[in-house]
Amino acid sequence: MAFFCPAIATTISTSAASCFPFSPPSAMEFSHLFLNKSSLSTKKNSAKFACKAKDSSENNQKNDEKENQELILHRRDFLLIGLSSTAIYQTGVSLSTSSSVSPDHLNCVDAAKPDGLPVNCCPPSRAGMEVTDYIPSPTATTCVRRPVHTANGRDNMVKYRKAVELMKQLPASDPRGFMQQANVHCAYCNGGYNQEGYSNVKFEVHRSLLFFPFHRWYLYFYERICRKLLQDETFALPFWNYDSPSGMEIPAMFNDSSSSLYDSLRNQDHLPPAVVDLNGDFLVTGIPPEKTQIDYNLNLMYKQMITNATTPRLFFGQPYRAGDDNPTRSGSGSGSIETAPHNAVHAWWVTPDSPS
Repeated sequence: MAFFCPAIATTISTSAASCFPFSPPSAMEFSHLFLNKSSLSTKKNSAKFACKAKDSSENNQKNDEKENQELILHRRDFLLIGLSSTAIYQTGVSLSTSSSVSPDHLNCVDAAKPDGLPVNCCPPSRAGMEVTDYIPSPTATTCVRRPVHTANGRDNMVKYRKAVELMKQLPASDPRGFMQQANVHCAYCNGGYNQEGYSNVKFEVHRSLLFFPFHRWYLYFYERICRKLLQDETFALPFWNYDSPSGMEIPAMFNDSSSSLYDSLRNQDHLPPAVVDLNGDFLVTGIPPEKTQIDYNLNLMYKQMITNATTPRLFFGQPYRAGDDNPTRSGSGSGSIETAPHNAVHAWWVTPDSPS
């Protein structure tokens, strides 16, 4: 879909852990992933999966202010640089013959709505702001995301509802605000940035190997913002486990009109007890009479996660190099994870005439 609503951000995360690959600085300097090099090593590092959690001793005002600034200044700056290098590191895809692609992150321009009209998705400007590589803390505590349809997941859904409510109460200029978080995605997939060094070529995070790492980091920082607003470092985003037979209906809390998670543009024909169609009629139309939608969904997930994902490139998507045309115009370089279930769930979730 053209625009991304953080209220349904969990629909793209079928992993239970809110984690990022991390190796100690002695093994791999994190900033090395963001250097615009003509060649990148495919040597694999032994990565640990860890989640950022604030130490309980860091409760004084100075540290709180510092972390607030990290959330405000580094979230977009991190996403705006070196995503291709991150994808290359994760997938082992070598771009030895050309440089990695990067957006011109200091020159945001109007993006375009699906109808072609301009829309400003640019982040709030801050005088004297400098772009800084994000470096994860060397000390991190594991955190676990729970499926919404489980008891622990439902508890976190209550917290998530409150977090979104707090986001919507922030000033429009606060980059942690709900619309500003939606604008992050808008800027990257609707033409808000040109490629660095190529002023006439748009930067795009879809239909290439950038898709998966971009959205995983997007969720990581979104989750950190929720924790900060809730003042709860134990919070982890609940996720809609739509490939589990017991979790294939839209979570009930998204259907409560009094909830901060409610959106009137959701397809009313697809509310419970309707079972999600993970294919979305994108690949095959119709379901054999002898099969149920649940069976079909399970078969589709096996096909996309196993059969069609035998190599990193098939799963993550095709390489995206500096100077390459916008993947959304030049043809699909999508990996299996992007085409279905991701795209299918986005389409199934909203009304057919939705502008987003």
